Amino acid sequence: MTSIGVLIGTEGRTYEEYPKECVGSLEREMTSDELYWESFKRNIGILTKEEQQRLKDCCIGIAGTGGVGGIYMVTLARMGVGRFVISDPDAFDYSNINRQCGAAVNTVGRNKASVMHEIVRNINPSAEIRIVEGGLKEENIEDFLQGCDLVLDSLDVYSFVELVKLHQTARRKRLFVLKGIPLGFGATLLVFSPTGMSFCEYFGIDDSQEINVAEILGDIKRTRLFYDAFLNGYSPSKIYQRYLDADVFNPFSETGDFTFRTFASFCPSVHLCSDLVTTEAVFIYLGKRPPVVVPKCIQLDLHERVLQINDPG
Repeated sequence: MTSIGVLIGTEGRTYEEYPKECVGSLEREMTSDELYWESFKRNIGILTKEEQQRLKDCCIGIAGTGGVGGIYMVTLARMGVGRFVISDPDAFDYSNINRQCGAAVNTVGRNKASVMHEIVRNINPSAEIRIVEGGLKEENIEDFLQGCDLVLDSLDVYSFVELVKLHQTARRKRLFVLKGIPLGFGATLLVFSPTGMSFCEYFGIDDSQEINVAEILGDIKRTRLFYDAFLNGYSPSKIYQRYLDADVFNPFSETGDFTFRTFASFCPSVHLCSDLVTTEAVFIYLGKRPPVVVPKCIQLDLHERVLQINDPG
């Protein structure tokens, strides 16, 4: 076992509160396993020790480590999940600081996956983290999913091809895929079971042929139908429209042209996504209760004080 020099036995008192001559007696070399159990012992009682051990051995794939993906990773790391596969091609920007876990002035310009690797290794030095370089592409999705127990989809809404391919491949590998969507002061949780309704079925996408994004974007009417299908699936009840302008998530200009615009996003809704997604991921992995799977979904909105399960049937 790897030994790591850390302070132990200091619960309830800060380092500074101990007399200097006593501090040395609080230090000893701990193995990585001892450090793990010291770090996550407060989980026990909510989880059993056997369940905690299972989380230590669990491997979760997180596709995208920016807005929601970064906070997913940190939350799961603090739950004690011990293994991750991550991928993100982007670097942090100043505009990410309002909501993204790894975004700070000193990380602007750095790759998101690399930063999150460092953050999580500081939480749990024994965490095993594999980075699939360059972001998810059709040709590396098989590699990305290798060894994963379940998958969290935090890909950008405009990554149409990668979204479909990720879900198709995960389904073939019989993996659950969870997706959270931050909307206004709320969030939506979508759980795709490998034996339930597929991603393409849920969003009304014909998966019998390859998606040609250029062809879709070349036909404005088809583009609207395609985008509306995603927005309706992400927020069936459109709770946010009770207090936000109806066009806040509209990518079409006044002239009707499609634009790859960025949308408003708020830190509390990103954290709500994490609460919904990471808790459900742990429930699924540990088999604590059956999940709500698509076509049903869970919507939570703090502005309207709403928590509901949408059931189209």
